[in-house]
Amino acid sequence: MTKNKDFLLYGGQGFFVVESRFCIGSPEDLDRFSQWDLEGVVMQTYIAKNLGSFSEWRDRLRVAYETGYNMIHFTPLQELGVSSSGYSVKDQLVVNPKFSEEGLIKKIGWEEIEDLVKEMETEWSVLSMTDLVLNHTAVDSPWIQEHTECVYNLENSPHLVPAFIVDYVVWRMSQDCAEGKLVHKHIPPGFSHSDTHMAAVRNYLVDELKQLKLHEFFQADIAVVSEEFKQWLASGEEEAPYVGKDNALTLRIVGSRAGHRFGATVDFQLAKEIFGHDTPDVAAHNLHARLTDMNRNIEETTMHNLWCAVDCVVSGTRYRFFDPSGPLLGTVTETTPLVEPYFLFPKENLNTVADAENLALSDQAKYVMACNGWVMNANPLKNFADVDSNVYFRRELIVWADSVKLRYGDKPEDSPYLWDRMLEYSRMTAKIFHGVRLDNCHSTPLHVAQAMLDACRDVRPNIYVVAELFTGDEGTDNIYLNKLGISSLVREALSAYDCHDQGRMVHRFGGMHPAGGFPHAILKRRVTPSLPHAIFYDQTHDNPSPAVKRTVFDYLPSSALVTMSACSVASVRGYDELVPYQIDVVNETRPYASWFQQINIATGMLRAKNALNKLHRWMAANNFHETFVDQVDTNVIAVTRLSVDTAESIVMVTHSCFFDRSPHPGHTGFRRIVVNGRVRRILIEARTVNHALGNPMDEFKRSDSVSLLPTKNHP
Repeated sequence: MTKNKDFLLYGGQGFFVVESRFCIGSPEDLDRFSQWDLEGVVMQTYIAKNLGSFSEWRDRLRVAYETGYNMIHFTPLQELGVSSSGYSVKDQLVVNPKFSEEGLIKKIGWEEIEDLVKEMETEWSVLSMTDLVLNHTAVDSPWIQEHTECVYNLENSPHLVPAFIVDYVVWRMSQDCAEGKLVHKHIPPGFSHSDTHMAAVRNYLVDELKQLKLHEFFQADIAVVSEEFKQWLASGEEEAPYVGKDNALTLRIVGSRAGHRFGATVDFQLAKEIFGHDTPDVAAHNLHARLTDMNRNIEETTMHNLWCAVDCVVSGTRYRFFDPSGPLLGTVTETTPLVEPYFLFPKENLNTVADAENLALSDQAKYVMACNGWVMNANPLKNFADVDSNVYFRRELIVWADSVKLRYGDKPEDSPYLWDRMLEYSRMTAKIFHGVRLDNCHSTPLHVAQAMLDACRDVRPNIYVVAELFTGDEGTDNIYLNKLGISSLVREALSAYDCHDQGRMVHRFGGMHPAGGFPHAILKRRVTPSLPHAIFYDQTHDNPSPAVKRTVFDYLPSSALVTMSACSVASVRGYDELVPYQIDVVNETRPYASWFQQINIATGMLRAKNALNKLHRWMAANNFHETFVDQVDTNVIAVTRLSVDTAESIVMVTHSCFFDRSPHPGHTGFRRIVVNGRVRRILIEARTVNHALGNPMDEFKRSDSVSLLPTKNHP
């Protein structure tokens, strides 16, 4: 900061973030397992709807306690929307009624949830956290029908009208296809030939969209805008009808004619800088000529964007119906359309494009609401629903059709009901839970997340903040960390493409202090740059199963590598039991297995995971902060953790199994590993052995609860 008697010049700004510390009972308690810092966090995620009735929760949650976890992450516990997705919340302030057993006079509420959280803390020394879902709400949330200003709709965001018209055309095509009306166009309800059907879908869309002249929505009425500009210049007014963010003159769908054909306008202030040195008549004439060129250019741009939209529809359809990694739907129906819709809209008496356009310009436009989603490789600091974004029109959004995007505006006064509701939601969450996970943080407006976390910290100053933040850029990550005071960022071991990459992650996320560095006690402490603190998952609830992405033999070594990382570590319920498929947050309805009744310490790799979790907590409590990662060979990694206090070390040697699906992959043949000093004892030896006659997946059977691979443990 440069200081002058007249002004202050800031070179930057930021906050001091005090890292969360966790304590069970009295802070004076000398038991190190009752107190831990960020490196001591060992967390397990539970999908709340798979916990079943509330009376059965303790037996299902007990698995985390018996396996050595000290924190449980619940996905949203609120009432869910029509899709039953675990993250499509219908009412942010109400507990999911499905947690209450039928016939109960008193339904389960937040008081019962809070009592359970306190019970787990006092009896098990297990803390709890849950999600804050701030970006969207379920399409069937009743409050958005009463407060339509809280979402992006065609009344408050008329620039989305052309995107809605495209969405209607795609939806209408899908409905006609499901009813067999497009068979003559080679688009039958049953898809069997990828190339033939995709070409037919493309040709149909191109023919339909060409004749709609959608470029007119982005163009200006040249005569009207020129005349308005002349009158504005003549009036001498300083305030322009619209002030843009661009440095160049650009057509924007704003103002009183927004959403109509030829309803675009320009920034008059910028136009004045360019043409205002002449008389109003001459300036208007010059603007007229410029608008003519701009209209011509916007027509070309719009056609290009339309072809991008067609490409995205075709790609989305191919993924849904033909891609082996997709759902392979097979048949187009009303509930399984070609692609998911981008907008929630009333469909009664909507039979033609003209009907859709009339709806967009009627008093019902506020009920045409934009769905939320995410955009690949997009700038997370830019709102993809803003007037200067074409994401919806180009159909670049990976849409969540069960949720609509919330519209906060720039300040609470822009949407008072939404801000009040979400602030109450945040305070209630912080009152009950020790931490929060910011879901989809990269799409949450910074000022919104900041306000909600401030509300949380007013209630619980030491709250643990985890964020799902995938920006692809460390600089952008740091902006979020600095503004929001995030404790840990979610990082995924399953994103590693081979053993070497996973070792790199262990060093990057958990190797802040390299082995052999100067002891901190003899160094003068300074504020030095560092990577964001990570919470490193062996598998998140969003990841595919290791049995599918890698092999069933990789569960144990990958989990061991994560355990050896000097950062927070986490897993998802089902991983330790060797569940060989992803427990889907949308479609899985079966409950988790219960402790004693269905599983015990001998199930899956629970015994091994218990030892690994206790080891991680012990290393964090005893200052084993220094890390060395040795890539021994293609599949073998040795990770060393050293204590800065005693110079003791712990060496973990793991043999990964990313690709070899044979029953007994080799564990020999790599170079020897030299361990300096005296080996005092071996803490754990474990490996996965195949008792099946062939592929263990062949013996997998589904049951009434979340199903596991059949296993046996050897002493």
